[in-house]
Amino acid sequence: MPPSSALGQDVRVRQSPLQVERAQTPSERTALFELWIEGDSALYDLRWQAAREYSRAFELETDETQRRRIGYRAREHARAAITLDSVGIEGHYRLAVASGQLADIEEGRTRVRLAKESWDEAGWVLQADSLHAGAHYIRGRINAGVQRVSPFVRFLARIILGADAIAGTSWEAAIHHLERAAELEPETPMHHFELAQAYRDRKRPDATRRALEAAVAAAGSGNPAVDEGYRRRARALLAETGG
Repeated sequence: MPPSSALGQDVRVRQSPLQVERAQTPSERTALFELWIEGDSALYDLRWQAAREYSRAFELETDETQRRRIGYRAREHARAAITLDSVGIEGHYRLAVASGQLADIEEGRTRVRLAKESWDEAGWVLQADSLHAGAHYIRGRINAGVQRVSPFVRFLARIILGADAIAGTSWEAAIHHLERAAELEPETPMHHFELAQAYRDRKRPDATRRALEAAVAAAGSGNPAVDEGYRRRARALLAETGG
């Protein structure tokens, strides 16, 4: 199997970016990728791009049952991408994203196992590319999440993630990774918003306000619906905090 870089041209021939752009809903976009994958399931780029589209759909879906279905489909495509190209960064990153999203809605041991998968995959990506903003964001979110959970969930995390991994999490690490994500991709509202949440948890009101203002002002990551959702949340939190 050729590396992912050799597949780019083939994928562009087989799919039309204009078709994706014209698709009005997330379900239409994911349906296009399913159709293309049905025609050729062995293309790495199609698989990770499908995982990306499902993860975007996950962010916009409000029904929990549907979110779970969408999230696991994103995970399936990401795992398939890694099978096709084990050293392709996008496959590992997309698995980190999908697993992290699912960890947000699952409970107990399943939640912790998914968080471990997201943690491990984000770590793999950072080993391959220390300037990968998305992987920094994921590591930052997990660090913050471990600090926020109940003692029982933290106990489960210690068992499943391992004592060393849990011992290495901290608010300092959370803020470090989220700051790096915001520095590396300042146009992404999500990075600034999650950084603001961490600052708020650490009772740093001035830094919280600056990060929220940056989220509102951020140009956008290329995913308008998701970006505007984070801007809206940032504006609401600014109003709540008197900003």
